[in-house]
Amino acid sequence: MKKIADGPVLDARWKAGWKAHLKNKKEWYDASIEPTREELDQYALTGTLSAPDEDWSKYKRWERDLSFQVEMYGLLNAFKLEAAAVIEGVFDVRTAEEVYAAIRLQELISLYVHIRSPERVGRQLSRMDIQIIPAVALGVIIGDSSALPLMRLLTVACKRGWYSLDDRYPIFVFVLLMAADFLQESFPKELALLLSNSPLGNLLSSWNNPDPAVLVDLCVATCNFHTTRCRDNVDMEFSGGIWRYTPIEMMLLMRLRSLRGLAIPQFEHSIWIAPFANFVFSELPMESEFMRRFEQRMRTDGFDEEFITKNVLMGHTHK
Repeated sequence: MKKIADGPVLDARWKAGWKAHLKNKKEWYDASIEPTREELDQYALTGTLSAPDEDWSKYKRWERDLSFQVEMYGLLNAFKLEAAAVIEGVFDVRTAEEVYAAIRLQELISLYVHIRSPERVGRQLSRMDIQIIPAVALGVIIGDSSALPLMRLLTVACKRGWYSLDDRYPIFVFVLLMAADFLQESFPKELALLLSNSPLGNLLSSWNNPDPAVLVDLCVATCNFHTTRCRDNVDMEFSGGIWRYTPIEMMLLMRLRSLRGLAIPQFEHSIWIAPFANFVFSELPMESEFMRRFEQRMRTDGFDEEFITKNVLMGHTHK
């Protein structure tokens, strides 16, 4: 982690707190990973839960406690991924796929809950969580073929008002809007205004500029901005600890440019170092066998991705 002291850093607290941050998160990981995996494994193998909800009449079995456990499993592995990158200098694609595979299911479950909410609670919910979007971006970065279609569903959900967005998480909003732009999906102009107090607005309008030199200063400014978003006593993107040292927005930008056949901007920054800056994009990630078995059990219990996709996109005009 010595390289973290090199290059321009706008907020010294980001640099100074990494040892304590990783120590605290490792304690959380060590205490939580096995119980979480055991709970998911029990359901995958037997279709039962250790503490089932009392009333399943209105809900699918995978909607309630399991949705939380799936998200937890994804976030625990996100910490494992980041810790290995920071400490060992290794970006483990197997772990990244485990993160994405879990969060993909969690997001599909959340979409299903929103689809069913008018008939269940008499109104349309708007509880999609923008803080989950980096893990979906991770799927795009590692080349999982389901990630961009999922990102499209999330951009449409955003246009339908299923997110309640404000100015607390501009980096995550930027990730969603840049993906929407790549997918040629329009988005409400007021969402772009959430980026106005940062360099992200200019980067959003320029990310696909054919000249990579145009982006250099914006990329450095965005990396600086990233380091300011990690104060533990303030509700912002990295106050919870996950993705604090992973420039997920920069990795997604480079991935989308590569998919467009555009040159990658070259710049230096404390957060833009190996293994992030030199990650080799591919199209052949490892499938998560563990989450595949879990999804198979979900399908036995009524999970239908085609139904979810159809209902999210119902009436949607691609533009």
